[in-house]
Amino acid sequence: MARPQRIEFNQACYYVSSQGRGNKTLFPGREYRKMFLDLFDETCDRFNVDIYAYCILKNEYHLLLNTRDANLSRVMRYLNGVYTQRYNSNRFGEGPLFYGRYKATVIDPENYLERVGRYIHCLPKYAGCDIGLEESFHSSIAHYLGEGSTPRWLKIISAITDTGSGTHNERYARYVANCTDVEVRHFFERKKRPPVLGSADFQEKMRTTTQGIKENREGSDMRNYFVRPEIDNIVNEVAREYELDSYALYRTQEEEKTKKVILARNVAMTLSQDIGGHTLKDIASVFGIKNYRSVSILVGRFKNLINNHDSLRSQYVELRMRLLSRC
Repeated sequence: MARPQRIEFNQACYYVSSQGRGNKTLFPGREYRKMFLDLFDETCDRFNVDIYAYCILKNEYHLLLNTRDANLSRVMRYLNGVYTQRYNSNRFGEGPLFYGRYKATVIDPENYLERVGRYIHCLPKYAGCDIGLEESFHSSIAHYLGEGSTPRWLKIISAITDTGSGTHNERYARYVANCTDVEVRHFFERKKRPPVLGSADFQEKMRTTTQGIKENREGSDMRNYFVRPEIDNIVNEVAREYELDSYALYRTQEEEKTKKVILARNVAMTLSQDIGGHTLKDIASVFGIKNYRSVSILVGRFKNLINNHDSLRSQYVELRMRLLSRC
């Protein structure tokens, strides 16, 4: 079954979550949480993003963010990809760190921004974390309550439902203490989460936007559209085609790269640039290539190769069309 397509547009608000793969702990200690928070700073600067709320648990994280540009896929690829590399470097590991692709829901900012922010701040309570134990979680709630300096990349939601007496911090504390928003909690805890949370008018607007992307896709350069295959999806499809474990395509050790793996890696990198629209730097970060210019050289060599081998070119075109049909 084809996965739901991503909805990307300028000034879009999203609730995004991602979790660790298998038995790996995403954030085994304070050092790793700090490393991840530092990445927020880099990501917001590089991709023109605002973060409204976050919650980091031991094996997952949750974000409420706004992409000023239509670039959520690139934002998440950078965030998860770079963190994976730094994590693996610290722990002498390799391969994917996150389980599958991230989950993303478009949020109606007029009606749900503050409610989703509250849901994120209530997640430790929902997850049964020891609120008094610092290592259990880390979230932006402290900054909303005026504890410590607020990082420049965090945008505090100023409008809240609680209009009673007291400072903004005191009113927000009361607002979060009332974790009884059954609608929002039920929405995000569903096994198959819908791609949009909003009013009927907002959902219709998103439906029209998505349909417009689909109808105008054929015959045009895919990089002009908001919906693009993610690198993980490309790698998985290429691995199936070449009957390889997808982990093999991410490995950087030269001794483990057979001719088959090298070819499959080059196919995946070329597709990531060709139909994914991903930058050389993003591709390099995912495949563990130190110099992003090397990606350009490898992709160029592969394109020359398929121009001289009909069977290889036919296989590449078939893979390309298969991936595009699932967007």
